[in-house]
Amino acid sequence: MNDSMGDNDPSSFIVIDSMNDHGAITVQPVDGHATYHVVDYEDGTTRERLASLTEGAQIRMSVERAGVRANVWKATKLVAGSAKPTPVRV
Repeated sequence: MNDSMGDNDPSSFIVIDSMNDHGAITVQPVDGHATYHVVDYEDGTTRERLASLTEGAQIRMSVERAGVRANVWKATKLVAGSAKPTPVRV
């Protein structure tokens, strides 16, 4: 994984685990197999928007490393209108 996915180059992610009580959400790139544990947010609005997503939802955003720990990330930019709800299974 790179130290940054690039503020100017948002990627599409799928929510693997919804935000937990500690404010962490786990996402996976739509076109990859890596997981990103997002634990920090650009601002309160970014955090609230990600907190509203459930498992399986999709979002376009940029992330960058949050400190020196192994797999923790900061959501730095969300693409407006990019959240797709969890598909309904029949």
